[in-house]
Amino acid sequence: LRPALLACLLTAVGCSKDASTDAPPPVSDRPNVSAAPEAAGRPSATTLAASTAPNAAEGVTGVTECDEFLANYRRCLVDQVPAEARSAMQPGLDQWARSWQQLAAEPATRASLPQICAQARSNSQAALQAFHCNF
Repeated sequence: LRPALLACLLTAVGCSKDASTDAPPPVSDRPNVSAAPEAAGRPSATTLAASTAPNAAEGVTGVTECDEFLANYRRCLVDQVPAEARSAMQPGLDQWARSWQQLAAEPATRASLPQICAQARSNSQAALQAFHCNF
């Protein structure tokens, strides 16, 4: 069961970078950030606080590489990614969090998480840089 779970996770990580191939609009076509948050396609302060509040579903793994990647990716989605692209990318983040949480719970697979999370970070960099997210 553990090898199968690891294989599924690696497949999800490898495939997830293609989940959103839409490039962001040119800078001149982006919403005016001085506009009201909702009007600019950005979350309101209440939505932002709720979306960044930690909870079990966010996948805190206890593995530094994974937790930092999840937090940075989440922050990028909330702060930089337009709503339509964010809704396409959020399921991938949620899947990573759930999968990594399960792997972290098993001593036999926990040791592989730093490498898995580093690979996910590497695979995601190009797509996230398109939204001016660099971490």
